[in-house]
Amino acid sequence: MLLLLGCAAPQEAPPDRPAPVDTADSGTPDDTDETGTIDTGLVTYACPLGMVGVPADSPAWCIDAYEVAVVDGAPVSEAGLLPAVGLTYEESAAVCAASAAIDATGTVYAMRHLATVEEWEDAGDGVVGDGGTAFPWGDAFDDARCVTLDTAGATQFDGLQPTGSMPGCVSAFGVYDQIGNAWEWTDSGVLLDADASIAALRDVGFFLVEDEAGLRLAGGPVEGMTLHAAGLQPPTVSADASGYLYATSDQVEPDPANFFARGYLGTGETPTLPVRLVRTPDTDGSPWIVHVAREYDGRPLPDKRGCAWYTGTNNACALTMASRTHLPDFDGTIGFRCVAPPYVE
Repeated sequence: MLLLLGCAAPQEAPPDRPAPVDTADSGTPDDTDETGTIDTGLVTYACPLGMVGVPADSPAWCIDAYEVAVVDGAPVSEAGLLPAVGLTYEESAAVCAASAAIDATGTVYAMRHLATVEEWEDAGDGVVGDGGTAFPWGDAFDDARCVTLDTAGATQFDGLQPTGSMPGCVSAFGVYDQIGNAWEWTDSGVLLDADASIAALRDVGFFLVEDEAGLRLAGGPVEGMTLHAAGLQPPTVSADASGYLYATSDQVEPDPANFFARGYLGTGETPTLPVRLVRTPDTDGSPWIVHVAREYDGRPLPDKRGCAWYTGTNNACALTMASRTHLPDFDGTIGFRCVAPPYVE
């Protein structure tokens, strides 16, 4: 059964963070320099260029201060750039994984990774581990701080804005633009597993049978099931007389040419069974039959955070509000940022 990640547990320094020097015997002759100053063994940590530490005074990890642009295949975190969007979750994760973390001497000391859910949330809420604020600036949505819709849901911007354009859209740790502008991919830590998802649905009263004709509901009500796919509204599913699940052509917006015809089936806001939809017969007005998309087994379940300039407002943009309704090869208006361990300064 798939478990979706919730709030982060208190974070410890990552395994590749350098260990402090052991100074249990400080004060002995070996621990003093030629001036007689005692070596306390304290070390300080720093972050690569473009990154900030979380927490700032003794970083457990470093995160890009801005939604990154991609220049010559590498992530660049700077103010005044348009965030890179149109990359899939897997492409974004690969950009981070291929990017070296470089210290102040120009030495490569580690590789980066896509920000995890916990790293991204904690970078924004001001607290490592449990607690923190709903937004980087506090607990109430403020439509004047970031590149978002206003509180009434009206558009305030005509598209993506350069990073750092809104100086008030920043966390206590110095991380900008987590709310609004581009959505951001984060790593949920969950891998897709069709059989586990089907078993989980069975455990809550939805009995699904898969065959060549599609996915059939053999027991339980169709009400309560949701079907999330790009271009499908509302995210509901129907069952025919034989129990085969389908979406109607009226749900496809704005037209089949812009309909990705794949997504997730399940219950609630974050279903986890990957599916593809096939129009049968392939003519206008025909229903879209739900099939299990087993080709996604073993691939990551993407987590999308932070709202965007064109959608989301009020509490829907809070740091902890996750959207896990895109498959890992979805390539919409979603940006990302990377994380690296700190280095000894």
